[in-house]
Amino acid sequence: MDKSSGAEFGSKLSYGTGFFNMRMKLPDKDSAGAVTAYYIKTIYIYMIV
Repeated sequence: MDKSSGAEFGSKLSYGTGFFNMRMKLPDKDSAGAVTAYYIKTIYIYMIV
């Protein structure tokens, strides 16, 4: 892996009550025993009918 590499996936359709998206990136040197974290970002879209 290099400085610009990583992984991401997301849902194309609604998952439960919204969409699901996740990104992961590991340290650039030795990543054995690395602690990974998951951050949730919420985006609210309101529709007025």
